[in-house]
Amino acid sequence: MVKLDKTKFIQTIKNYYEENGIDKTIQLVKKSGICINPYGTGRPREKNLYKDIIEFLKEQDQNSKVLTDFEQEVRHLNDLYKKFNIKYVSEIEGYLTSELHVCSYLIALEIFLTEFNAKTSHDLAIGKINGLNNNFSDIYENIVESTGLVLKYFLYKKYEFNGLSKRIPREFILCAGKHFNSSGIRNYLDTIVELWNYFDNEIEVVGSNQLNIKARGEHAKGRHISHMMFMDIRNAKMSRQSLEQYIFEQKYTPSKTLPPEGYISKYEKSACEFIQEYFSFEDLNVEFNGIKLSELVRAYSLVAIECDKFIKHRKKISNDFIDISLNDICMGKSKQKWISKFINVGIRKDRVEKILDFMTFDINSNDLFDSPFIKIGNNYVVIPSASYITDSARAILLNLNSKGIDISKKGTEFEKGIREAVSYANVKCIHLEKKDYECDAVFSLGNDLFFIETKHLNHPTSYREYMRNLDDLNDACSQLDRIVGFYLEKENLIKIKNELGLEYINNVYKMVVTNTSQGQTLKVNDTLITDDTHFVGYFKRRPPQIVEISSGVVTTRSLFSEYYEGQVNTEQFINLIELSPLIEQNKKRVDRRIIDLSDQIGIKFEDYYIKINTIVTPEFLSHDEQKEFSSLYG
Repeated sequence: MVKLDKTKFIQTIKNYYEENGIDKTIQLVKKSGICINPYGTGRPREKNLYKDIIEFLKEQDQNSKVLTDFEQEVRHLNDLYKKFNIKYVSEIEGYLTSELHVCSYLIALEIFLTEFNAKTSHDLAIGKINGLNNNFSDIYENIVESTGLVLKYFLYKKYEFNGLSKRIPREFILCAGKHFNSSGIRNYLDTIVELWNYFDNEIEVVGSNQLNIKARGEHAKGRHISHMMFMDIRNAKMSRQSLEQYIFEQKYTPSKTLPPEGYISKYEKSACEFIQEYFSFEDLNVEFNGIKLSELVRAYSLVAIECDKFIKHRKKISNDFIDISLNDICMGKSKQKWISKFINVGIRKDRVEKILDFMTFDINSNDLFDSPFIKIGNNYVVIPSASYITDSARAILLNLNSKGIDISKKGTEFEKGIREAVSYANVKCIHLEKKDYECDAVFSLGNDLFFIETKHLNHPTSYREYMRNLDDLNDACSQLDRIVGFYLEKENLIKIKNELGLEYINNVYKMVVTNTSQGQTLKVNDTLITDDTHFVGYFKRRPPQIVEISSGVVTTRSLFSEYYEGQVNTEQFINLIELSPLIEQNKKRVDRRIIDLSDQIGIKFEDYYIKINTIVTPEFLSHDEQKEFSSLYG
């Protein structure tokens, strides 16, 4: 609406104010994204729109403290980005010309990632890690993800994406490398603004040059728990696959046979397993925008293989190099060469160009995981250390979403999976398909009737995505309320009772089930919200587990077994969903910390962080860490 019809946007805000008052209206204005400009202009992103909205709100509430505080926060946050830009970005831009900036940065990025990976391997070898939170992979992902922000900034500034073979002096590379010194600060800034946009955070002004900012509330904490639980599932699968690869020493060779009939790498095989996790179906012949899912998996797998080969055969770059070109250190090929490589591994000739475009970074891309190709002149460049290992299933999902390609097919398969889980426990489950009143799953436990609405969403990784997730789940609750009201009408209810073989009904339960890991126990009015890990796990009698791997021997131990024993029943099921013991346990894995950036940009930021990660290395735990781990898992 902001982009397409500003008049309609203003009218929407006015109408919303009339119905909801100033507090909720300000929350909506924050969500719209018009207030803060991340490119450091020091003014609101849509300054004229913002001005019109403020004038309207002042006319309605002349002495509102909420409005005054809001305006002050907008000024402070825009000033932070301006301060960051002046202190960190302007210095680099003043030294590097626009025609050298992009290539200098990409070279610096590959050198930085190469050194980071080497240091990580060395630290792991000598045991120089945090036993409770080996977060190297998180740091690596954050670096690559922050690169997406830098590249979008280059596109915004209209820098030249040229010069694949041009030799660039060492001092320019070192200057471009300063982006990494500041990227962490920029990430914190973006996190602070996301918190401000969508959650209840606290901004305290201390003196003239200091802000103390604090994340607070169950939603903010829930975002970290949600992502942590998602990573638990992902890392567990990856660990199992790595162990299988180690034990069985599977060999993979180049092939034109697409998955799942054939695989060209262990990562491609992993990706196909993750398709089930992210898309909720296994049929790789499903097409999105005319491209088979199997072709997308193969394309990302090929890029990873090419990157791995390139790194192994690349000449070592001396620490005291004088100058260097992008094609010395990164993998650049013409469009035709990439097309030939794609065709040679089984991708249809008439789809190759479309796939290459799909995988090329643009202003709508997230990062170099989902869009590994960067168009430099007439060539397509890949940063090898950013793409030699990629969760390609997730990259495909995020890229489809960011490119605006319809991915609604995955929702219907998720519904089927939920119904199948109920049937697995020998409980009859029906699907009500009446137009405008479709209910995804209806079943009974004893004489208690359950109405289920399913919601297949993208896994949230940021505060912004987590809040959108919550909004979607709230909408699903409203939808289910309307549907259940219809089916509880006498005539409709009789049909349901007959179909399920019920003589009478004691209680009616409403539940929204989503594929995204939940970070908090949620209930909207009388509708429960849960995720498929809890729901499917309950009906398949599959509790969460602790897995210990030692010398190739795998030992498992179930958690919360009391909820998964015996026959399924209402009391046990509702207790599991309402008490959410796994979520309650995982809350203890999250703590608070203060990031002190006073010297850099004048802020102290208190946020949540993961204290105990998915993979714990017992031999590296201190006495206190061992005690903390034992108190949590026994």
